[in-house]
Amino acid sequence: MNENLKTKTNPTMSQQTLHKSMFTKARKSTQQLTRTEFPKQKEREWKPSLHRLKKSNTSTYAIPTHNQFDILDDEEATTDNKETEKPPKPEPIFVTGVLDINALKNKLKEITTTDDYTMTTLKSGHTVKIMPANIEIHKSVREKFISDNISHYTYMLKSERPYRVVLRGLHSSEDTTEIKEILKENGHEVRQIVNVRHRTSKEPLPLFYVDLEPKSNNRDIFNLKYLNHMKVTFEPPYKKKEIIQCKRCQRFGHSKNQCHRPFRCVKCGEDHPTSTCKKTKDSVATCANCQQKHPASYRGCVKYKQYKEHILKIQPKATRTNLIKRQTRKPDVDISQTNNNTLNKNTPTYAEGYTTYNTNHPSGNAHGGTAVLIKCNIKHHSLESFATDKIQATLIKVSGKSSDITIAAVYCPPKHQILREDYRHFFSQLGHRYIIGGDWNAKHLFWGSRLVTTRGRQLYQAVKELNLECLSTDLTSDHSAVILNVNDKIILNEAPPRLYNKKTNWEEYRDIITEETQLTVSLKTVEEVEQAIEDINKLIHSAANRSTPQGKAGRAKEHVYPTFIRDSVTERRRLRREWQNNHYARDKTAFNKASQQLKALTKEWTNEVLQDHLAKLTPTSDTNYSLYKATKNMKRPKQQATPIKTQMGTWARSDGEKAATFADHLQKGFEPPPSNDHSVDNEIDEYLSSPNQLCLPLKHVTLYELSREIRKLKEGKCPGYDLVDATLLKQLPKKGLLLILAIFNACLRLSFYPSQWKIAQVVMIQKPGKPAHDVTSYRPISLLPVVGKLLEKIVLNRMREHLTEIIPTHQFGFREGHGTIEQVHRLVDVIGRALENKLYCCAAFLDISQAFDKVWHSGLLYKIKKMLPHSFFPLLKSYLENRCYEVKINSDTSDMHVIRSGVPQGSVLGPVLYLIYTADLPAHASTTTATYADDTAILSTHENQDSASDSLQQHLNLIENGLDSGELRPTLINRFK
Repeated sequence: MNENLKTKTNPTMSQQTLHKSMFTKARKSTQQLTRTEFPKQKEREWKPSLHRLKKSNTSTYAIPTHNQFDILDDEEATTDNKETEKPPKPEPIFVTGVLDINALKNKLKEITTTDDYTMTTLKSGHTVKIMPANIEIHKSVREKFISDNISHYTYMLKSERPYRVVLRGLHSSEDTTEIKEILKENGHEVRQIVNVRHRTSKEPLPLFYVDLEPKSNNRDIFNLKYLNHMKVTFEPPYKKKEIIQCKRCQRFGHSKNQCHRPFRCVKCGEDHPTSTCKKTKDSVATCANCQQKHPASYRGCVKYKQYKEHILKIQPKATRTNLIKRQTRKPDVDISQTNNNTLNKNTPTYAEGYTTYNTNHPSGNAHGGTAVLIKCNIKHHSLESFATDKIQATLIKVSGKSSDITIAAVYCPPKHQILREDYRHFFSQLGHRYIIGGDWNAKHLFWGSRLVTTRGRQLYQAVKELNLECLSTDLTSDHSAVILNVNDKIILNEAPPRLYNKKTNWEEYRDIITEETQLTVSLKTVEEVEQAIEDINKLIHSAANRSTPQGKAGRAKEHVYPTFIRDSVTERRRLRREWQNNHYARDKTAFNKASQQLKALTKEWTNEVLQDHLAKLTPTSDTNYSLYKATKNMKRPKQQATPIKTQMGTWARSDGEKAATFADHLQKGFEPPPSNDHSVDNEIDEYLSSPNQLCLPLKHVTLYELSREIRKLKEGKCPGYDLVDATLLKQLPKKGLLLILAIFNACLRLSFYPSQWKIAQVVMIQKPGKPAHDVTSYRPISLLPVVGKLLEKIVLNRMREHLTEIIPTHQFGFREGHGTIEQVHRLVDVIGRALENKLYCCAAFLDISQAFDKVWHSGLLYKIKKMLPHSFFPLLKSYLENRCYEVKINSDTSDMHVIRSGVPQGSVLGPVLYLIYTADLPAHASTTTATYADDTAILSTHENQDSASDSLQQHLNLIENGLDSGELRPTLINRFK
């Protein structure tokens, strides 16, 4: 019996759950909370199709009647509820060592037509998968391949697979022939009976494998209780968790019975059967799969591990994740601890509304290990996991108002010897305040066990030396979940701020802004413009809050199971109590049967609910594009809360530390590139400081133009730090629009871009397939104020008439009517004409590393002043200068950092400014240039290969000279292809 150790007033457990009252006040006793009561309510009963009762045979005579409901009986009697059984699909056939696909096709033509099968090539390249249309074609192809000695393998057809059961209770000396006859009399055709032997001693056991011919009555064999005057039981066999390995070719995933590949020896790896191997015990073994010095059956083989990881990826997330979801389904569960997981590193655990932290066994296999699930709204961070062969523990630290507390889930495998020093070393990793819950596999009288083991004695000594408090639970709990209430004040994460919801009264919102907006405000100086922007932001916030009812936060939607499932849960609990009290074998059997029935009912009900939900999804705006949103949520990668490695080699674990680490990393990307020629720098600075030429001022903004641009804004986009999004702007009354209009015109008149709109809030998104602990594995997403982006659109409208003469025609990026498809068509056209005219075509592909982040501000302003009217120069200079950013992780933000280079990410003008910056990229008369944003392709065609290469090299030399001159000065082009 495993004991549960509790420390610091917290009972440890095999599966521990902390209630919300843990951090507020105790509301109920633990005895009241350990039993789940389902509320009785009126509901439409759902019955699974599997359990629908069929009515007895009803007469279908057309007898006139005045009963208006008789028509229902007639319809049911004449309706055939039996679904048409679909023919079973045949198993695929895998042909290996295919070097000529046409030869294989010709071989198949001798057997059948091309309409009777389909083929595909696997990743290995020389393996072809054949999918026959029916079982007859499958058998014909197999017979042909076997007769022609073609290397292939397949799987046994479902119609040919025997129905295997385990027979217990018969003596090992029983005559199997007599058993076959008795089973045949009971309606079961037996294919074979095998007596099971002990793995090491090879002694026969009172167990038999019985393989039945596949029939519809196979399951009736479980009802047999006596056989040849012996009391017996028939059970389904346990499914092996090991990956099957072929004893013929030594490959994984199929058996030798359906394999017709060449023989490979499991010992020496040569092309002969293992039974004929002449290898001696002294000689070194050779793996037939990886050619290393071990037998092919070695489970540490590299090929075995690769295949196992592949199987784990394609298998569905199994029952353990569903179990954890059921544990955390109650809305008042804050922290849940589990141990002895059946998961590994390839099967992470997810629960809606919870953050999961896993510690797997050091071997990486699906045994041992622990996990902690904590609500996302609780401020916490992970600590370094404790993972050894003796002790595995998951550690998190919960932020409290008085002090922090460490929560640990621990598991100690029973086969290792753990000393007092090992326990003390583990406790020293937890700090001063901690709660540990888990399975210690240690027995001692001190915490209520009737036995004292060596490990329990060692743990008891460590507990007494450290003055820890142990709390135990009922020894008959049988590893049930234990609920603990702890009163403490903790810090909660701030909920994502939102100024409005579905209940917002937009009429009241507009009335408040109309009443409190002052249009007589002075906007003659920069300071007055900044103050006006701050005032209107405050007014929008105030109006939105006052017009939005502040209700209580809604609880997560719970699954309400139908009555027949709740009744099944009650029956299962009753049977479990009987089994725990009596420990009779029949009670255990009844409990297991009830568990399987409940699992089947729940699965079928869940599938029906899912089907109903999927049927309601549509890709139209009537349901707010529900199909697209459901698909996006399903495919969106789920991020795990992982510590980040800092530049100093330490680990950033809390949200604040992570935000600071990301901010420092991004700061390196926003530094200007080093100067290659100071004389060029001085020349550019002198030109920028020279007086501007006289030119017409920028056209002022009209109310119509402002309203048109606001209507074009897309709703649902994330706002900047000011929380003012497109919806709030679209609901503004005319008076609010007039104030924004006055601010925009003041910005154009003063050639000033407000500093409040130059603050970027950066959110980090992990790149798919990248390591979560590396700062370079995250993509920064910059969120800017929507009002500032609105002003950028207005400025861009005034720049468009000048951009047609600046941006080269080969640049297709960020231009209306130009896309990647059109640019690819240009390249394909050049290559196609070269092939038609029998010309040589050479190509070079250029990619500029960190192109947008490394734009040199002085060089960009030099080109703006040189290419655009000078009325744009002071405004765009103000737009680029003194920009800053902060990184936000959950509710924590980093310090402000200054951006010294690059064009603003997520802005409207940023991409256009980059096109201006690279507009004078050198061209060549003998080459074709195709550019999309920062990606460039250069093609050179000629009758002579050397001439084509020379023209391409000349063009590349021109680009290199342009980079060295300092006018472009981006980072180095990182690759040439």
